[in-house]
Amino acid sequence: MTVPNQFGTATSAIPLSQLDANFNTPITLGNTAIQLGDTVTTLNNMTLANVTISSGTITITNVSVTTANVSGTANVSTLVVVGNETVGGNTTITGNITAANANVTSNLVLFGGTANGVAYLNTSKQVTTGTALVFDGSNLGLGVTPSAWSGNKALQVNARTSLYSSADGGAVVGNNLYYNGTNNIYVASSYANAYQQNASGQHIWFNAPSGTANAAVTFIQAMTLDASGNLGLGVGTTSPNSKLQVNSGTNLGGVLIGFNGTSANFYDADSQYWRTGNGTGRMTLDSSGNLGLGVTPSANAGQSTLNISNYNRTLSALTMGSNGNSAGYVGYNMGNTSTADLYRYIASDTGSVIYFAGNEMRFMQFASGSAGATTNGTQAITLDASGNLLVGTTAPGVTNTKSIISDLGADGYLIVNHSGAASGSGYQYFGYNGGVVGSITQNGTTGVLYNLTSDYRLKNEQEALTGAKDFIMALKPKKWQWWDGSGEGVGFVAHEFMEVAKYSGNGEKDAIDADGKPVYQSIQPSSSEVMANLVSFIQEQQALITTLTARITALEGA
Repeated sequence: MTVPNQFGTATSAIPLSQLDANFNTPITLGNTAIQLGDTVTTLNNMTLANVTISSGTITITNVSVTTANVSGTANVSTLVVVGNETVGGNTTITGNITAANANVTSNLVLFGGTANGVAYLNTSKQVTTGTALVFDGSNLGLGVTPSAWSGNKALQVNARTSLYSSADGGAVVGNNLYYNGTNNIYVASSYANAYQQNASGQHIWFNAPSGTANAAVTFIQAMTLDASGNLGLGVGTTSPNSKLQVNSGTNLGGVLIGFNGTSANFYDADSQYWRTGNGTGRMTLDSSGNLGLGVTPSANAGQSTLNISNYNRTLSALTMGSNGNSAGYVGYNMGNTSTADLYRYIASDTGSVIYFAGNEMRFMQFASGSAGATTNGTQAITLDASGNLLVGTTAPGVTNTKSIISDLGADGYLIVNHSGAASGSGYQYFGYNGGVVGSITQNGTTGVLYNLTSDYRLKNEQEALTGAKDFIMALKPKKWQWWDGSGEGVGFVAHEFMEVAKYSGNGEKDAIDADGKPVYQSIQPSSSEVMANLVSFIQEQQALITTLTARITALEGA
């Protein structure tokens, strides 16, 4: 029978049995024309509650779907899915898609957007792509299309910055480089560097000089922090063996400390050199182990010496070291040698040395000599192992030399030797206020004189001494036993003697020091005061004897 194809506002279901066998008859529902056939169905301007496409091809334009299940092929210009969308086949969307929930189990093809651009929701909550986030299938770029990375998975940010995996499974942060499977390559013409955390627990910093874009990068391992906490700085410190190891490499300098833009305090490991902020070298350690303070050690300094500059830092004013026989010394202008007691002039000048060996000291003098020349010098003073102070000689005893020997043996004595004139040569002088007040001089070849200054030019209002008899007769000669049991003594008691001879003694009776110990008096019975009165008294006695003798002679002749 003929089936009516105009339903008007009909709302009831239409039995399909009433349609023709091939469903080729066009029908109209509301304002929508529907062509039901075995190959193509076209729906225009419809809102569908449930749509299932199991085969064939459906083209939908401006359709709002509550629930859509697509297992075949759907070509959608604009699709709004209010409920759920499950796509099992291929869905090609050329316009916009809005979905509450979407599950894609096969392929979703979008027309438009950026190739390799990662889809994301923009501020309008719309899925979009662009160059801000680019994924090439292995590597991800932020703000840039990833370089030609190979062998490593990388995140590249704004062309030069990258985070990628290393061959041993570690992580690397790099600048201005990418890895092409064989070499690290410069991204741009500039410097390159990298920081690596490797699988061995090391932290490694690499530097590379400025290079050309697309050229291979040659890295220098500049700093390494190993798993034990040892830090190595510089070339050659890839395996540091201490908590801080610093190597300079070739022409890379040392460690710079306190740089202020115009000058620096620093230590240069290449030349073993310390400098202060005003640019002045303060300390230098040379290859021979010589340390210079304020001066660069001279090549004539020898080995392992300390050289201290003069005020103007022009020469080694003081040198300390060890000579060839392992003896130590402190000297001026003298370097050491490998030969015992042999020294080398540092500069052309005189020199001097204080020598230390065991418990002996020597004071050496060196006449003027040329820089680099060697000499033994003169042993001017010696403090020997026995504590003897030897001046002008090297051995204690009486010798035909100009020498002074202080022998600190059991007896303890002082020897003064000279080889001058037979008489008059001085052994010792005593001075006061710039003048000589006494001396000990040679008298012939067998004696000495103990001299007091007695020049007439020092004496005013000279007159004959009187009262000598009373002076001599007032003295009280005595004998006694010494308190320590050492025997009998003969002489005078100091305070009694000084009551008469006021200028021939020293000290006060019963004096004590701050600790209550006695301060003993001392006298000089052979003083000029005593001798003058004794001579005067003898002269008086002689005059009396002469007078009495004359009287006796006269009486006997009568």
